[in-house]
Amino acid sequence: MPLRKKGPRVPRRHAEDTEPTPTDYEKQRAITIMKNNQMRQRLGLSQLRSMMASILSGRINDAPP
Repeated sequence: MPLRKKGPRVPRRHAEDTEPTPTDYEKQRAITIMKNNQMRQRLGLSQLRSMMASILSGRINDAPP
């Protein structure tokens, strides 16, 4: 077994200790999702979705058996 060269000790990194860096595609996708969410908020679609959900749940509960 060969001897190790003396030098400064560098801690070993384990695969689970480091996260892979995002690819260009992943970065662009995250930016696009963020922009879409901002536009949806500006248009008030988030509130519309919750309003529709409450209306539909009321109809389901009011439906005759």
